Amino acid sequence: MTLLMAALLVFAVAACGGSSSSSSSSTAESEAGTEEAGSEEGTAEEGETEEGETEEASSEEGETAEASYPPESTSPNFPNYVEKYGPKGVKPATKPYKVAVLLPATELPAQQSLGQGFEEGAKALNIELTVFNAGGFENVSKQVSQFETAIGENPDAIVVIPTSPVAFNSQVDKAVGDGINVFGALIAPLDPKVTYTLADPLEEDGAKSVKALAEAIGEEGEIMGIFGGAGGAPNTLFVKGAKKELANYPKIEEVYSKNLTNYSPAEAQSAAENGLVSHGDVSGILTNSTSLAPGITNALKGQGKEQLPLTGLGPSDQAEIEELEKGTITIGVTPPFYSVGGLTLEWALAIEEGQKPPAPETALESMVFTTENMKEGVESGALYQALAPNTLE
Repeated sequence: MTLLMAALLVFAVAACGGSSSSSSSSTAESEAGTEEAGSEEGTAEEGETEEGETEEASSEEGETAEASYPPESTSPNFPNYVEKYGPKGVKPATKPYKVAVLLPATELPAQQSLGQGFEEGAKALNIELTVFNAGGFENVSKQVSQFETAIGENPDAIVVIPTSPVAFNSQVDKAVGDGINVFGALIAPLDPKVTYTLADPLEEDGAKSVKALAEAIGEEGEIMGIFGGAGGAPNTLFVKGAKKELANYPKIEEVYSKNLTNYSPAEAQSAAENGLVSHGDVSGILTNSTSLAPGITNALKGQGKEQLPLTGLGPSDQAEIEELEKGTITIGVTPPFYSVGGLTLEWALAIEEGQKPPAPETALESMVFTTENMKEGVESGALYQALAPNTLE
């Protein structure tokens, strides 16, 4: 705990302070977005300045390092996303530049970090930002409507983290036809007219989670699969990769599988309890989010069972970091939720200035956190590429 909080103080400055080359940005408040927010909670949120969340460097701590966003890892054992995936030589916008960002949800700390990353990136790059929030991956039609609203506001670029990769072809075509560049982030919209996407290879994340679980249980035994966000793109892609990888372990049998509507630990506990009734001898638990771990742990304790190896996407909060350090959670796999917003906005400006992306889509290397490297992940700043510091307070 002491280590984590000390590191938080150091990296909150670096992650939230903004670039020295630009100290301010503007955030656009869309009337359409405001109306949606008023009519349905969480439907659309304007670009928020997040006042009060930026922490100033403490003179008592002697911090002299120049604050910057996106944050970077100082360890060679974790990817440095700025160096590996960012464009070169991008400067803050010197003329009005507007971007609309379409978020699918802000339920989990990682999703909140994603939104905050766009906010911090906009500040650092002097970009006028409007943020829409669909309120859940199940709200595909809502996000379609928000996309159309964003087109009507005529921004320079639209960034979409799609609730469904296949749902926005006509909107992408319309935006591009109107001279608006469209970018994906983490999940690539399946339309060739999308300018560029820094993508999280969710199928690979699922495969990595299975490999780690297989190693933890000696590549044999029964397992349960408990997954959040049923029907959403992250669920579908992660589970697809996990199932494919499971086929490589003939001595491992998934005896129980449950897709939950959201990422509620309470629902995960209920699902685990139901699974344990018929399958009390399971050797491990596979999830697509370590945020489900507390509920699963409660289910195991309730039936007098020891903690079993558990893997998934994460960590997403301080408690999960501690569980990883203790080994209660075997492995957490995560993309750079916090950094990808700033990197995507950098690419938007770079392409505007004539740079060309390396490909229509670049698969981001995920970070893998374990009991052995979690301390290094905190100390090196690698963790803060995924999670905004204030989500860990």
